[in-house]
Amino acid sequence: MPEISEGTIEIKAIARDPGYRSKIAVKTYDGRIDPVGACVG
Repeated sequence: MPEISEGTIEIKAIARDPGYRSKIAVKTYDGRIDPVGACVG
């Protein structure tokens, strides 16, 4: 993802339930960017 490689979005934490799901907590300091929307979309 370009936003993560550029440093616009930061990964704060990762949790994984093997074979079921993974969750990633993301954060941005730029109020114009929705970090969840950028990662999901």
